[in-house]
Amino acid sequence: MTLQYENGKERYTNSYDFQIFVSKLGIISLDIAGVYTSPQTIVSGETFKLSLQIENSGKLDAKAVSVYLLLPRGFEGKNNYFIGSLESGDSATATFKLKAGNSGEQNVEAVIDYMDPKFERHEVTKKFSLYVFPKSYSEVYGIVAFLIALAIYYYWNRRKKKQSD
Repeated sequence: MTLQYENGKERYTNSYDFQIFVSKLGIISLDIAGVYTSPQTIVSGETFKLSLQIENSGKLDAKAVSVYLLLPRGFEGKNNYFIGSLESGDSATATFKLKAGNSGEQNVEAVIDYMDPKFERHEVTKKFSLYVFPKSYSEVYGIVAFLIALAIYYYWNRRKKKQSD
């Protein structure tokens, strides 16, 4: 840098050398820190709550963070959740109320959308899986057992009535 100045009669010039250090701002790193369901056992055709713990492990804050789920076939429910700002080192929970589809291992994709400090939009896709158990037929077995018991009772009473006539 060269500095020039005058004081009425004379002109002065001084040169200075110095270094400028420009640091890299850092990155935003959003990830799924946890996947939780309530109830813990997901049953085909029944509703459940899915909670995703979203964590910003990067050096910069993320703004306008939202999560969009790409659900497996047969799943129903609201599949998007707006978190808002997520500071560096913080986490937030995105909660979805869903109805389970087919039984078995189901792959889910979570698209996490956010803006950086320059207001540029980014997205990252994270994959995880859920295991859906088949619907139990215990209710059907209960109804069948009740109908068999009713038929035996009816048969027994008819037989008893015939014997007394």
